[in-house]
Amino acid sequence: MNTEIPRPRKMETYTLTPAHEEIVVNSGSTEGAIDLFSYDAELEPAARNLGPLFILGWRTDDTNTMEYMVSLIAAMARREYYAQPDAEPKEAFARALRRVNEVVDEFFKSAGAQLSVGIFALPGNLIMVSKLGSFKMLLARSGQVIDILNNVMLFSKEHLEKRRFSSVISGSIHDGDRMLAYYPAKPVVARERQLKAWLLAEPESKLRTHLERIGQEHPGFSASFLHVHVTTSTATRPAEPMTEEAAVPAPTLAWAPRQATTIQPVTASVPEIPAPQPQEVPHIIPTEFSLGIREWSFRRMFSGLRFVRMDTRGKVVTLAVAALIIAGGALAARSFWFTSPEEQHAQQVLQSVRDDLASSAASRSVLLAAQAKLAGEPALNGNSEARSLSASITDAMDKLDNAQPASLSVLAQLDPKTDTVQLAVWSSSSGSLWAVTSSQDTQSVVNIRDGSVAARVALADAHPDLLVGWKDGVLAVDRAARTVTRVSQGAAKTFSITTQDTILDAAQFADNLYILTDASILKVSGLDTDKPATKVWLVNADDFVPGAARILVDGDVYAMAPDGTLTTYYKGKKTASVQTPLVSADGWRLVPGENGASAVADVGRMRVYEFSPTDGTLTDTLKVDSEQPLVLMAEGPDGSVIAVTRDNRIWQVK
Repeated sequence: MNTEIPRPRKMETYTLTPAHEEIVVNSGSTEGAIDLFSYDAELEPAARNLGPLFILGWRTDDTNTMEYMVSLIAAMARREYYAQPDAEPKEAFARALRRVNEVVDEFFKSAGAQLSVGIFALPGNLIMVSKLGSFKMLLARSGQVIDILNNVMLFSKEHLEKRRFSSVISGSIHDGDRMLAYYPAKPVVARERQLKAWLLAEPESKLRTHLERIGQEHPGFSASFLHVHVTTSTATRPAEPMTEEAAVPAPTLAWAPRQATTIQPVTASVPEIPAPQPQEVPHIIPTEFSLGIREWSFRRMFSGLRFVRMDTRGKVVTLAVAALIIAGGALAARSFWFTSPEEQHAQQVLQSVRDDLASSAASRSVLLAAQAKLAGEPALNGNSEARSLSASITDAMDKLDNAQPASLSVLAQLDPKTDTVQLAVWSSSSGSLWAVTSSQDTQSVVNIRDGSVAARVALADAHPDLLVGWKDGVLAVDRAARTVTRVSQGAAKTFSITTQDTILDAAQFADNLYILTDASILKVSGLDTDKPATKVWLVNADDFVPGAARILVDGDVYAMAPDGTLTTYYKGKKTASVQTPLVSADGWRLVPGENGASAVADVGRMRVYEFSPTDGTLTDTLKVDSEQPLVLMAEGPDGSVIAVTRDNRIWQVK
């Protein structure tokens, strides 16, 4: 019988891989603002099955409810689309749109809302697109440019529901396809013919170069694009060993006269398998991809062992090695797929923030609470999604507050080898800057003039955590010890504050020190004598409003709580209480502002919020743009604020 052993076959897998880039020219849009979001396998593991997801949105940027809408839509679409990685792509995409519609419909109940959003996904060799308002998507293929949203020959339109994102346009994508998504603003539409020519003929880098050149030549041209290029990646697996069953086919049976036979031992010889000759890779029709079936790796290994002749020891060693491989793989899988309780809690916090933003209006309190949740979860440090969400929240708050960049100028920079700034304040009575510094466990009060230390007074036993300007010196308050140290004319004198209450804050006015405690407001007078007197300033104890944490005095006495409640007192009596929109965190101060306003200097958020103490309305917001973290903020000259950065610089913020 003549038997031919078949040659081993290579297994080839062809996969469409969309690569994307964001092209932003100048500010991104001359009409409102553009937001771009892209989620792929690097950010979302489920994208390996459902493909990447892209969101491009245009919005007006001059209202308090617009700035966070596109980021909210993107977060909702991402969560719902990747919620079930094994779901059918069209089902997942439709579910995401339905969930987004619930949020968008509520938003559009307000009058004058202007918003345009395009959402598209690329699972496998498909594309699915849905839009709200104006959105354009071009496709360069086979020498022509196609408008995906308006080509009924190549792309079908499926009705979803009678809502904002009402339909899904779907079709196939091919190897070499290039797509360009953008908001059709007037400057872009005017150059659309040129844009199509570049998309069709120029490579990716040249397309970006052309667009950036337009931005340089025409400063009024601003645009944002999502550019996607589809390529085919081929994975070739090595030839697999042939099993005995595959190598020697069963003989064909036929009727024949029965004859006596003699059975003798036969030594079988397997003919040498010639090396496979290189074959030309066949042309693959993009719409007819077939995926190779991947054989289990361990199955191939054990099937190969059938040809190996081993004694008992060899089998034991081989099985031991195999057991180690399986155990190692199990441990690796466990570390990859199963997260720690801390990571699980961090993901719950992240989801909670998304839910808060999705279910609430764009108020400052909601945004600040969401940001506090992210900042309060250590496991989210370095998390790219948390960082992106926090940046979106910060941007939304900036626009909600109409925040403007602050003007910064350096007042002093002290040598950290001799002075590390712990407290600082501007004294209007002395017209100079004062600070509490430490060096080698020794604290000092220093007077800073013309950017350098002009005088120094060592502190013996006091460890102040509040510093208040006073006459020609300062008052240093040690809240824990309930003492105040008067530093004047090169000498320091410490007095006790006669109270058992917890001291929260202190402010100076008309040579008197006003102290806010957790139970009352105190007044310390006679600070230039050897026996200062402490007494309760409030006439009626019932006028005290619990919860206040900061105090400011300018004739009236203001006490402010972290939730933004401001209580006004005059001559020991409560006169008013207003609710400001400010929700503060740790490291904030209540300081005088310009033109009779008050201000909150918030260290953690690097903001200065000016507000009216009469009705609590926010009048101005300054944001400090500093790469160095802020150590503290305090009262500065002429209604400004001073800020101390970690590099030991003291800045004036105005």
